Amino acid sequence: ADELLSRVYILYSDSVKCIGSHELTHVLLRENLSRKYPGEFLDEGMAELSDGTWDGKAHREIARDFLMQSKLPRISDLRLAWEKYPDHVSYPVSAAFVAFAIEKYGLKRVQEMYISLGEDSSKSLEACLHESPDNLQKSFETWLRKK
Repeated sequence: ADELLSRVYILYSDSVKCIGSHELTHVLLRENLSRKYPGEFLDEGMAELSDGTWDGKAHREIARDFLMQSKLPRISDLRLAWEKYPDHVSYPVSAAFVAFAIEKYGLKRVQEMYISLGEDSSKSLEACLHESPDNLQKSFETWLRKK
């Protein structure tokens, strides 16, 4: 997606099927929430959540599997070092986090967080949600275990 030009490009082949709501969500977020980029974690998390699954499996199930295998990255680490994680980790975990945040804090608060992080990228998710990093991580992990 080219959010600045409000365009969505579709890539489709035997092995790649980048179509549908994910790319459109990027454009809609820029058009309706903020033209300023909040970073990969939240932007991709919201877009990926719109897809509903990663390779046919629910995002929360994938994140829970990583948690049960002691391979779930800390949310703060994933946000600050997005490029260090493979897509099969970063995308579903960020989508699961967005689902958790919407359920716990409400859609309006998550939208406000998107805007706030776009305006000040040095701000933390924890500050936006008024949680300590440890409490936010624990709450997310508890939510994953319940699903």
